[in-house]
This record gives sequence, structure tokens and C-alpha cells, in this order.
Amino acid sequence: GYGFMGNTGNLAPVGNTLAQTPGAEYPMGEEVIGAEGPETVTNPPWCGTGITGGGFIWHVPGQVQTIPNEPTDISIDLGEFTEPAKETGKLASPLIFDLEGTGLDLRDGGMIAVDIDGDGKKEMITDLDAELGLLIFDSKSDDEDITGRDMFGDNTDLSHYGIKADTQDGNFKDGFQALRAVCEHYKLVNDSKQFLDAGDLAFLEEELGMRMRVGGITSEEDRRFAEVGVTEINLGNPNQTQHIDDAPADRWGNKIMYQDGATFMVYNELRKYADIWFKIQARYSDAESNDDLKINASDLVRFR
Repeated sequence: GYGFMGNTGNLAPVGNTLAQTPGAEYPMGEEVIGAEGPETVTNPPWCGTGITGGGFIWHVPGQVQTIPNEPTDISIDLGEFTEPAKETGKLASPLIFDLEGTGLDLRDGGMIAVDIDGDGKKEMITDLDAELGLLIFDSKSDDEDITGRDMFGDNTDLSHYGIKADTQDGNFKDGFQALRAVCEHYKLVNDSKQFLDAGDLAFLEEELGMRMRVGGITSEEDRRFAEVGVTEINLGNPNQTQHIDDAPADRWGNKIMYQDGATFMVYNELRKYADIWFKIQARYSDAESNDDLKINASDLVRFR
């Protein structure tokens, strides 16, 4: 079974519906079991209107995993989110880069709210570790904050630049395809040249506002390629892309999908970049009040 614990306390035994005064404390360490049915909790007492800063714990019998929010120390208001099965669990991707040689697997696991699929509403996903790079550009959308439209993934929006995916629905399959479309549109690659050199990257910085974001998805710490030591990006083989079903999932359900030959040079070291497919943990709800919030215990984040 699965349950949920907060900083001030945790759920009472599964099967009880809680509607206590926000802020009421419950003894830590109570094990939550058997949460496979329709049990719900209302207005979680440990957080009032949301989960604030610091960290929180997803509690699974036999395993307690601390998931800190330290990278951004943000507040996530659960009253704005809902978890219907038909809307959560879907995957959305951008390209990420191993800037410091620590690998592309996520470790910190802070949760953030960001419009990862570019639909105008925020989703709750796992944040990137601070040392990973996120390739972004200016999609010229009306959004004030970064969205999936501004990343290189399956929700990339390059329409302002006259670039569309060579697919039936006009959407990119993944970040590899979106990046290649940019390179081919500006004739930066050809049969004998399948990489972006420092000059190409400088051109894309000016033409698309392309940058490498560090410090997390919503950090707004955008760097020029020279600032992070990136001098070359090698395009992978589009016919040798890992199938999403073959990509292993991490403890949060995210998947890292590789493409053969997708590498880059950073401070004269060759490293990999990949498409991370974020599992959407919750979606923004139009509920007018927190009174309408109910979280199905069986739908909470599952560990693997």
C-alpha cells in the first residue's frame, strides 16, 4: 500500500477520511498500509492549504524516502491540483544534459509545479538536479513562465520560426527530433556534418534565444553555452532511438530515453544527453475550493 506523510505528521490508518483542523499534528511513524482501494483524505492536516518548503515524505511500508524541495524551496498548493487516473501518469519530455559528469538519473527528487506539456496549466513533476542542464529557447509564447513549449521535447513549439515536425499531427515525437528540426531548418547540419559547433551554438543563441538552464527547471538560471563549457552538440541517429518501453523508470516514474550518438563536448569531455520523460504526478484543477480536494491514496507517487 501507499500513504503520505508531511512535516508535522502523517495520515492516520488508511480507511479513515480526515477532515481535521489544518495544522493539527499526528504522531510520526504510523505505518500506512492497504491503500489500494478508494480511501481518500480531505484537506491534509499537516499542510493546511499546501506543502511548504523544506521536504516531505512519501511513505511506503518498509521504505521511507525523504524527497527534499531544497533546490527551489517552493510551495505547492495541493488545493490547485487533482489526480484523476485519466489525466495523471502521462509522460512529457525535454532534453537534459549531463554537465558535471554525475549521470542523468535524478537523485534529489524535489517536486515542482510547471506547465511541462504546454497546455496552459501547471503539472506537478520531479525537478531536475541542480547540476543537470535543460536545453531551452524562446518560443515567443504569451506565457510568463517557462513551459514545455520552450524546451526540446514532445511539446516543443517552434511555429514562430516556421518550423514544424515532419509528423502527421505536426507534433514532435521527442526532443531529439525537435533539435534536429532546428538544425536542418537553418542548414547547420548535412550528410557529412551531424553536429553543432561553437559557431552554430552562438548563432542559435541569437536566433532562438537558445540557452542551457541550470539549477532546476524553474530556476531562471539561463547560461550561454560558453558559460557552461559546452562547445559542441552531436546529433544522434534518428533510427537508433531507445523505445520508451525499454527505458527504465526511476522511483518517481520518470524515464530516461537515449539516442545512439547523442553526445556533447563540455570542457573537452564527451558526455551524453537524453530525453527525460517526466511522469506527471498531478495536474492543475479548476476546483474553486480546497474543500473539494481529495487525494486517492492508491494514486499517490509509487516507488519502484
